[in-house]
Amino acid sequence: HGQEGTPHEVRLAGLPAGITRLVAHIRDPRQSLLSAVHYRAGLFNATTAGALAARAGLPDDYPDWSLARRLDHYLDEGYAAQVAWTAGWIAAARQPPAGLDILLLDYPLLHGDPVDYFRRLLQFYGIAEAAFDGSVLAGRPEPGTMHFRTGTTDEWRTSLSPEQQRRAGAMLPTIVRDYFGE
Repeated sequence: HGQEGTPHEVRLAGLPAGITRLVAHIRDPRQSLLSAVHYRAGLFNATTAGALAARAGLPDDYPDWSLARRLDHYLDEGYAAQVAWTAGWIAAARQPPAGLDILLLDYPLLHGDPVDYFRRLLQFYGIAEAAFDGSVLAGRPEPGTMHFRTGTTDEWRTSLSPEQQRRAGAMLPTIVRDYFGE
């Protein structure tokens, strides 16, 4: 409001003094939308002030809706902001403001090669790899044991209808589409 630039430029300009490195962890918005609709349904089981505030704009019967209906609702109500957030971080990492280095990491890398993910993170901050106990990455849960979803990075391809896939893809700007692929 009254500030110039994209929301990310404004937020980055407002970082506390002395911050010179920042890691942005992003995820394909099409995959994130699945998490968002499940998260929103779960809000109805929580009683914290944050959960009550977060569900304030949702219909009372939202948890009873089919997954398809929740996905359509999110595509109409929240997805565009999520896409803009992701596009903003990709753009900021490609052209960070003077004096700020941004490392862009993503969920597919964390899921596919967590050792490389943390190696990149440690290198970015100048931390010796020996200082990190990588054994915590050795045991990976079987899909569905920690969470109820599959743990794949492209579950959206089987959970969204062809029309929802088309809608979600059509809302992706080139910078996001190029980063994550079709």
